Amino acid sequence: MNYRFCVGLTLVGAALVGCSEPSAPARGSAAAPPLRFGNGAAVADPTATVKVPLADAALSVRSDGKFGDGTYSAYTEGVCGVKATIFLGGSGDMVMDAGNPRYADKRCTSYPRKMTVVYPDATSETISGVLASVNELETSTYLIPIGSSALRHFHVRTATTRCDG
Repeated sequence: MNYRFCVGLTLVGAALVGCSEPSAPARGSAAAPPLRFGNGAAVADPTATVKVPLADAALSVRSDGKFGDGTYSAYTEGVCGVKATIFLGGSGDMVMDAGNPRYADKRCTSYPRKMTVVYPDATSETISGVLASVNELETSTYLIPIGSSALRHFHVRTATTRCDG
């Protein structure tokens, strides 16, 4: 049997999509057991893609404009050093790291991936090697039903003198 599990999330100005095959090893965490299908097969933590609109003039978080499809710039797991996972068997958070040398793609001229944060006073800074997260997407006790939506924070860690996220 070939099961496919997909998680989709639309953020204000961004979209997040993740998919997983149950044949991948379950990662789980000590805090919570891995999720399982009805047949007992473990659900692996899905990988994720964060999409930020290319038409971003009104947004306070802007993409680097790379890997676009004409509408969005995509930060996709495994592409140009991006590592993005939704931890279903633990916190339920999505974490994206676009600058960890462990995942660096030395052939990709766009590594590390970047995002620009625009502050209310119209100043901005470009973050190289973006580390971002969305909390509580799904856990074994909390879920967002298919076809519905829920507000979540999209946190971009800036680690600068101005702020840390």
